[in-house]
Amino acid sequence: MSGLSVAGIASGIDSDSIISQMVALETRSITQLQRRIALEEAERVTFEDISSRLQALRTSTEAFSADSLFASLSATSSDSDLLTVSATDSAPRGVHKIKVLQTALAHRLGGTGVADPIGTKLGAGFTATNFNAATLLNSLNKGGDYEVDNAATSSFDYEANVELNGLYGGDNNVDMIVELRSDFGAGATGGTNLRVSFDGQAFQNFDDVHVNGDGHIELTSAAHFGNTGVGLLIKNADATMKDGDEIMFRARSKASIEYTIGDGSRQEILIESDDTLSELVRAINDDANLGLRADILNDGSTTDPHRLILTSLTDGSSGEIKILANSSIIDLQGTTAEVPVVDSITYTGQANITGGDPASGLGNSTIVFEAIEDGRPGAGAGDARFRISIDGGLTFYDNNDNGFSLKADGGNFVFDFFDDLVDDTGAKVMDFDIGVAASFTDDLSEFSVGDRITVDMFDSQIQAAQDAQINVNGINLVKSSNVVDDVFDGLTLNLQDADPTKTITVNISEKAGDITAAMNGFVESYNSAMSLIHAQSKFNPDEDAEAPLLMGDATVRQIQSSMQRYVTGRISILGGDTISSLADIGITTDSTNGQLLFDSSKLTTALSDDPNAVRRLLSRFGDVVDGSNATFVGSTSVTKAGTYTIEVTQKRLRAEVVGGAATTIQAGNDETLTVSVNTDENGAGSIRNAGVALTEGMTPAQQVLEIQRELDARDMNVSVTLEDGKITLRHNEYGSDFSVSVSSSRAGADSGFTNAPDKDIGQDLEGTINGVEANVEADVLVGKSGFGFENLRVRVSNDFLGNAGQIRLNDGLGSSFTKLMDSFVGFEGVLSTRINSFNSTISRVEQQIDRVTERASLLETRLRKQFVNLEVTLGRLNATGEFLTAQLKTLPGVQINKK
Repeated sequence: MSGLSVAGIASGIDSDSIISQMVALETRSITQLQRRIALEEAERVTFEDISSRLQALRTSTEAFSADSLFASLSATSSDSDLLTVSATDSAPRGVHKIKVLQTALAHRLGGTGVADPIGTKLGAGFTATNFNAATLLNSLNKGGDYEVDNAATSSFDYEANVELNGLYGGDNNVDMIVELRSDFGAGATGGTNLRVSFDGQAFQNFDDVHVNGDGHIELTSAAHFGNTGVGLLIKNADATMKDGDEIMFRARSKASIEYTIGDGSRQEILIESDDTLSELVRAINDDANLGLRADILNDGSTTDPHRLILTSLTDGSSGEIKILANSSIIDLQGTTAEVPVVDSITYTGQANITGGDPASGLGNSTIVFEAIEDGRPGAGAGDARFRISIDGGLTFYDNNDNGFSLKADGGNFVFDFFDDLVDDTGAKVMDFDIGVAASFTDDLSEFSVGDRITVDMFDSQIQAAQDAQINVNGINLVKSSNVVDDVFDGLTLNLQDADPTKTITVNISEKAGDITAAMNGFVESYNSAMSLIHAQSKFNPDEDAEAPLLMGDATVRQIQSSMQRYVTGRISILGGDTISSLADIGITTDSTNGQLLFDSSKLTTALSDDPNAVRRLLSRFGDVVDGSNATFVGSTSVTKAGTYTIEVTQKRLRAEVVGGAATTIQAGNDETLTVSVNTDENGAGSIRNAGVALTEGMTPAQQVLEIQRELDARDMNVSVTLEDGKITLRHNEYGSDFSVSVSSSRAGADSGFTNAPDKDIGQDLEGTINGVEANVEADVLVGKSGFGFENLRVRVSNDFLGNAGQIRLNDGLGSSFTKLMDSFVGFEGVLSTRINSFNSTISRVEQQIDRVTERASLLETRLRKQFVNLEVTLGRLNATGEFLTAQLKTLPGVQINKK
């Protein structure tokens, strides 16, 4: 207590000393409480250290138990310049020998050049299709050979017998199909009927077809072709057209480029009259459905240097670009010779390339005529002579310094490559007929030595489509792409370059380095934690001066024994015939100090022998232990380890309609099948219908093909087969969301169907896990909540009923040890609880110290107050005594004794 001291002034008593001793007596317990706090804090720090090391151990355990550690493999190539590889968990482990014989190349076409990519109009000069009597239908026809009276074979020649006339007046480009609805032969005089389809739309029937005086079919009314004014004449003088024969032709109102990519459907790029090359390139690149990339190449030539380059987005032969029709000013087919460029100040005549199609010869090259002797291009003594290059001037042929002269051809003088060009030995430079000649006009002007005439030859095929060819383990394979992912499941080969002479070694193995590193991290973290626990709990009186801080602590003993059981125990669910303990992969315990020892070579051997066994040991892993109709898909943290029996109580089926016995369609028994597909059994989904015409003479096999063709054209996702003589329509999707309905226009049809709709609905999967009904997601059974198999996901085979197998779900040591660590260092773990208890104890003891200090302070205050009062009272009494003594001395007769 602070303040002015009055100790002993009146009494002579040392009150400060008395008060200090009494306060010290009162606070003597604080020292013991402070020692208690120090001990609690020391234990708390030690437990926090243990907790920190166990947290690190938990993290290292998560690393080696994570699925990602096993989800990818080590895939190496001995020559990454030729081949790179990647692999997933399903890839076949081992060594594979691969040769890249040839890489896939995308087809690339080029077009003839234009002068200005933003000014030249590509549709210039195009006019709408104008059919005339000479228009024949060659390659667009669809027909074939037909049986006549089951005896002779007769073929209807469309090219010779079909003509069109009239100017197409529509606004859009359209494809037209005319189909005959009854046989029509030579000499026929009666009527027939046709049906017409415009641009893939439904057929329209026409019964008013005219048969003219020559016995030919005429369809001349403009209304028959969408009011376009196009007429059709079918001359049936030579052979019989059959019911179902089709004639196809196209009418165009706009310029376009028509093409296919491989076996794909016909594509069309429309070109408006004002479209430029830049606009066309932009339109192509903006439409991903076209399957092309477009570029503009400036080849540097003097005239028309800007070329359209088309590259297929599909590598290999399946991506070959086939130009079917092209009405733009750009030529995309064959080899063309551009306008010659004359580099001369003396020759003022014309130079041209003449002759036939040069496609068989020079391709993309430059022909150079260089004068080596002055003169005119005529046939005389003063004629000019030339040396010739067909590779742009790199190599010249000069006929042993004699040069080549031109031959007279009417008013021109020509040089025919095939006939005239020889080397110095007199041998022909080219052993093929390229059909190209250079033509010069004799206008009395002359060449001077060094004058050149340059001719650019351009081949539209810049790069041919080429499939990749590889040899895998001695087997030659042809692939359409340089990314090959269908040789082995889970293994992707990326072809970089080809060299048939080199064998590449591809090694697929577990990422042993990564797993080894993870196990090393685990061992180090474990040993760090156990060394601290060992140091704080072991006591040897012969060696140690005092007992360690945590000797005999129950929590420490629990942690120590649990961890030791973990690293030395086996997973019983795995059995004894596989890897089931850490010792099996090289991790053992040193009996002298409890530390782990790691032999990484044993882990490497185990990964090589059975990687899945290592995965089962370390991570959560599910696999099939019995049966072949169940596949483990996944689980969550709530799913308990165990073995679960999978039972299918209702098989998952597709909607399927089977007709009666099918026979060949007999005369007069033509029928139309109506097929309907909807996406739910109530018919409220997206409904698609198809009418399929089955006509006389169709065999059951032909009926199947026709039905499939019609359904595919409408994307109805139904497969048609002939099974045991019966036509079967089966939806490609499983489950009750899909149905198929089939009916015929006839009651007892040859197809085997009737006029009563035959409908079937798919069936959903139903099943149990360990006898408990499971939830269903498509073909996956999902364990219900509240059971040990909650959220267990198992895929079962479609069309299967019965016991599908047993799924074994194993937590793995990594998963179980993580849970063990959580029980120690988790939010409510024993260490967290213990550390919190230390904090509570220290806080409680500090509160006790505060209370003792407060009582001592109050005692000191009280004592000082009492001693002050004593001194004041004594002082007063002393003063009174002195006053009385003085007064007594003043009284008469009072004598004061003095000594």
